[in-house]
Amino acid sequence: MIESTSFKQVASNPNKYVQDKTLDEFKSAGVKVTPVAIRFDGSDPMLIKLSDGIIVGYTLAIELCRENLLEGFMLSFSKLGEEYIKGIGDGKPDNNLQNLPRF
Repeated sequence: MIESTSFKQVASNPNKYVQDKTLDEFKSAGVKVTPVAIRFDGSDPMLIKLSDGIIVGYTLAIELCRENLLEGFMLSFSKLGEEYIKGIGDGKPDNNLQNLPRF
């Protein structure tokens, strides 16, 4: 079960919920992970819970995607040139960040 925590608790102490795992540690493990839940700050993604139980910030999730370690997702660019994570266009609603369960 995904833990239920209010956004205020996370906003006041995000490091309590984000594990210290670096991109290099993900790369050296050589295992792809899948987002299973997401937390938003308004409409902006803030935290992503991965299939291995690790919770990462959105910036690290973008780096994982760039390194092809985020299964079922890819990077795209907004009209302003900002990178964002997007589900691979396969018509499956479950690999769309907007459709993931909230935590």
